[in-house]
Amino acid sequence: MRLQSILQGLVALGLAWSASHAAAQDWPNKPIRFIVPFGPGGLNDTVIGATRQAIEARLKQTLLIDNRTGGGGQVGMQAIAMSAPDGYTFGLVPSNTMVINQFLFRSSIDPLKDFVPVTVLVDVPLLLAVSAKHPAKTVDEFFASVRARPGQVNFGSPGQATPPHLAAELLARTAGLSVVHVPYKGGHDSALALSTNEVQFMVIAQASLGAQIASGMVRPLAVASAERLQSLPDVPTFEQAGHPDLQRVIPRNWWGIIAPKGTPAPIVQRMAEEFRLALADPEAQRKLKAVGLQSVASTPAQFASQLPDEARRWGDLIRSMNLKLQ
Repeated sequence: MRLQSILQGLVALGLAWSASHAAAQDWPNKPIRFIVPFGPGGLNDTVIGATRQAIEARLKQTLLIDNRTGGGGQVGMQAIAMSAPDGYTFGLVPSNTMVINQFLFRSSIDPLKDFVPVTVLVDVPLLLAVSAKHPAKTVDEFFASVRARPGQVNFGSPGQATPPHLAAELLARTAGLSVVHVPYKGGHDSALALSTNEVQFMVIAQASLGAQIASGMVRPLAVASAERLQSLPDVPTFEQAGHPDLQRVIPRNWWGIIAPKGTPAPIVQRMAEEFRLALADPEAQRKLKAVGLQSVASTPAQFASQLPDEARRWGDLIRSMNLKLQ
């Protein structure tokens, strides 16, 4: 009886593999939808814009962008999770919806179990930036000025519990700074507040401050990256600025591709490879580096392996801050 059960299991497994393999062989034969859990106009547009044309040409299918806003990204994540795992729906998501939101929102979704990681597309190094009205020209000068006025220096973010908020909290804790958080409704409002000195500093991606940096209204002091950004060659890394501890502490922020649970493995592997090839294109590299993004193009296995540790570190921080949004 036990042998019969084993044989039946092997047959079922073989049939499942055959069905998955057949689906992959025929894929794609219609447009592919990418659900984005935020509105248009952000880094998501930059990332998909740098790769879309090459992928459409290779797959001979259109990539349809479906922006599903709301709930701090939860509406879009729910839409991805509930989509058919047939290889025609993927998610283009940032690190906060995959490893941070699970500690902030009540949800039936477990992001580490209910999705298939496909590839991390880009890392988004975060800058420590100050208002140009602030006299500090270096990280040490800035820290000294903050310590001289404990509790009187404000930092901005695009919202409560966003990566820029949490990264700035980590910076302040590590450097022993007493500062006040001022959340705004999105990156545009927070960047404007920094440029007018309504807040004195932020820890955020270059792309969110591009216009303000270019106009001289905001001064970047250091970047949490292993190397200087090609787009900001005069800005040192935290390690080069004498703060390797901050280089280690400020977590990576990224954008990646996920799929609904059950999406056939051959399709997942193929999509990861398509993005790897697209990201290797010199023109794609130019577009990404121009706004301070670093291409990654990880394998599905590499992507999956990084998530538990990231979730643990963000979860520990959020619990220590007693943050809860819903």
